[in-house]
Amino acid sequence: MVIHFKLGNNYLNFMYQYHASFPALSAEAESYFKDLDVGKMWPVGGKRFKQLARVIGLKNSLKIISKIKYVKR
Repeated sequence: MVIHFKLGNNYLNFMYQYHASFPALSAEAESYFKDLDVGKMWPVGGKRFKQLARVIGLKNSLKIISKIKYVKR
């Protein structure tokens, strides 16, 4: 079961790092995470992002961050 959590963490990290650039792959990583059946998605990433994700959820945080990154470009 520990391997499932570590693999799930890798999927979540992938979603955190590449959601803005590769949304289709991020959605696929989310699907693989859900297939692991390790519970709900937990916050990953930097301190402020984790705080935001705890309040509004990981997927909503990713949406906000991808919009911010798009504006910065």
